[in-house]
Amino acid sequence: MNSFLGNKVRHNKEFHHRNIHVLDNFLLLAFGYPELSDCIKINNGKVHINYDNPRAIYTISKVLLHYRYNIIWKIPNNFLVPTIPSRVNYVHYIADLLTPEHIFNTETTNELWIETFLPSPIGIKHEFKGHSVNTELIPTGKQIIGLDIGVGANCIFPILCNSIYSWSMVGTDISVESLFISNSIIKINNLSDSIKFIHQKNVEQIFVGILDNPELSNTNFTFSICNPPFYSSNEESNNNTHPNRLRSCKEYEVITDGGEFNFILKLYNQSKNFPKRVIWFTSQVSKLKNLKKLREICRCDINSKRLEATRVITLKQGRHEKWVLAWSFYNKHERISLLKFLRYK
Repeated sequence: MNSFLGNKVRHNKEFHHRNIHVLDNFLLLAFGYPELSDCIKINNGKVHINYDNPRAIYTISKVLLHYRYNIIWKIPNNFLVPTIPSRVNYVHYIADLLTPEHIFNTETTNELWIETFLPSPIGIKHEFKGHSVNTELIPTGKQIIGLDIGVGANCIFPILCNSIYSWSMVGTDISVESLFISNSIIKINNLSDSIKFIHQKNVEQIFVGILDNPELSNTNFTFSICNPPFYSSNEESNNNTHPNRLRSCKEYEVITDGGEFNFILKLYNQSKNFPKRVIWFTSQVSKLKNLKKLREICRCDINSKRLEATRVITLKQGRHEKWVLAWSFYNKHERISLLKFLRYK
């Protein structure tokens, strides 16, 4: 089966430079995974995927997880189905955050960051500009512990973080059903030693009930990762680029009171109650207007010394552009020391 993808068949400059999915060739993969044939169309020699068809996305994700990571993955209908290459991008940029800051500088100084980014009326500058990171500088292994806020039924971030970098993961969710499905995926792939789950019983809380849970009382996290709900209502979600895809998932996976901005703001504000339990807090941001408001809040907290550092990472994925907002309550020297310790532990 591996012979189907022996060479690099296409190059997407918008992918992270370590993203193996630049090599994905669905025409060749379809020979080994016949179910793909119903998910792709050929037009002028180019492969087209119908992103309005949730089952097509499901089949493609299932195939890629098996082919690339040897993961057996199955979730029931009516749950959010992730696109694998975009999630892999996020994971690789998390890894970049954990490299030595004097070698791979992922941020300007706080003062220059404020001066450079805030006055700009046209959007966000890219902070990652084709840098290459020696993989030896990326901390790998079970001592790196990530916290997935809203792991869902698909369990995609824990699977990828462990498969790519051998990191340990803890996934949280407000849905017992989602956690049950995620746990079944972990069990069938023999990953129970590396990936754990905790139910968030209070829908208004993100970290309370998790970071103060007795099971995690002695656990400090290297990073948190989150793909937040996007929308504030069903009406707003129906205006999405691919509404059929969102109709096939649970409402709580994509809709939250106040939408994406309010969720991330709550995530940010509640992280202040546990400032030294996570080195890097992160969240994906799908709307530029939300990112602008959130970075202004970060700027104010940096000025008042309530926050030590922040990052803005641009995720270019196809026709869409999203971002990762990262923040830390550790100062630069503390981060360097902690990450160096974890890298060589």
